[in-house]
Amino acid sequence: MPVDTASNVEKAYYGLLVAQRQLAIAKAKADGLHNKRLVASNGAPTAAMPIDEEQEIGSAKELVIADSNVKEMTVSLNLLLGYPEETELKLVAPVIQVEDISMKEAADKAMAANPEVVEAEQTVVKAHSASKLSKLDYVPDVAIMGGYAYNNNAIPLLPRDFSFIGFMGSYNLFDSGKREHTIKERNAQVSMAETALELTKAKVAAAVKTSYFQMDRSRQLSALAHRLSDAIPVERVSYAKGDSELAASRAKVEVEVFQADLEYRQSLAQLKTLMGEE
Repeated sequence: MPVDTASNVEKAYYGLLVAQRQLAIAKAKADGLHNKRLVASNGAPTAAMPIDEEQEIGSAKELVIADSNVKEMTVSLNLLLGYPEETELKLVAPVIQVEDISMKEAADKAMAANPEVVEAEQTVVKAHSASKLSKLDYVPDVAIMGGYAYNNNAIPLLPRDFSFIGFMGSYNLFDSGKREHTIKERNAQVSMAETALELTKAKVAAAVKTSYFQMDRSRQLSALAHRLSDAIPVERVSYAKGDSELAASRAKVEVEVFQADLEYRQSLAQLKTLMGEE
């Protein structure tokens, strides 16, 4: 489905953004440990040297894993986009567009668009119609008859040609309570259909409520992450240059931003699906 494809592309896109930032963090950490090693090598060896070596080994593992994740996510996104697997992608962070959706608006649109609610409403209409039809059993059956006859003096007492019209009615006085039983059955079906409609609406309302608050929560977390990102006084420059600690700090914050943005976009898409807009 197009909606599923778009969701998968979105996840892969943000996944690659996060993987690239995690690789930048691993590189910054490795560079910092390497610089400390260079500084330590200029002085006398200390007892902290074995710990530094363990940190460097751990940092090297993190670097390998982060680099592997970037390659894996790149291949996944290329396959979704129809590009060759080895295509190198330079991604731009998407701009988040916050939409103002009220709880009432979401619930009203979901009720109008949900196929289960529409089906339940039609079932109620059919049940009411069947109930009304069952009451017609108390109305007598009436038949109207008419005709025209030509008399070729076969019966001299009758005119040569004449027409006639008549009525015939029938009514069953004793049906062993069949009519009452049918009406009660149809009324019970109306009650069951109305109960099913209320339950369906309650289920849809609960789903909309859960999705709405999840969207609202993720929207607030996304806004908070963006405020934290804007508060860091670091220029958006290449991670290969500049101070490694500042680069790692910027990358960590951007990882939080991307993850919060993805969660908001996914929850918003889920809410819109319930509203019948996607």
